[in-house]
Amino acid sequence: MSQSSKSNRPIVNFEVETAAGPVTLAGRLDLPSGPPQAWGLMVHGYTCSMDLAITRRVAEGLAGEGIAVLRFDLPGHGKSGGTFADTNFSDYKAAVLAAVEYLRKQHTAPRILVGHSLGGAAILAASAEIPEASAVATIGTPADVSEVVRLIGASPEQVEAQGEAAVTI
Repeated sequence: MSQSSKSNRPIVNFEVETAAGPVTLAGRLDLPSGPPQAWGLMVHGYTCSMDLAITRRVAEGLAGEGIAVLRFDLPGHGKSGGTFADTNFSDYKAAVLAAVEYLRKQHTAPRILVGHSLGGAAILAASAEIPEASAVATIGTPADVSEVVRLIGASPEQVEAQGEAAVTI
């Protein structure tokens, strides 16, 4: 384990406004052993959580290098509120911006943004609205969200016509 220990990972909660209404998001702060050199934000992938091994390891690794990291569960995922079936990509982008606002108010705006899979796509979509960010990294993130739709077998035409489509994950 890095310099960040389990007792050094406070749970935090903050709010986001989604299409279905306000949702409480749960997050963890991975803190370095000394004063943070910078703050970062880590976002997990679709159907995952902030406690997924890759998400946790990246945050712990950054904390070990002196960077404080907020990782959180997207709406309808893990320990956050909301219903998975009622969330969409716009909610994920809004959650990223809510996490940034939480850090701005409680600590310091993140300079480093990291996202895994669809969380990386949400980071990329929100990054233009985070002027403090000086580094953006994605892991296994599709270049185009439509690629995710293709991979999970959703029909964009059906979604557009009916507002939803059945997918197999």
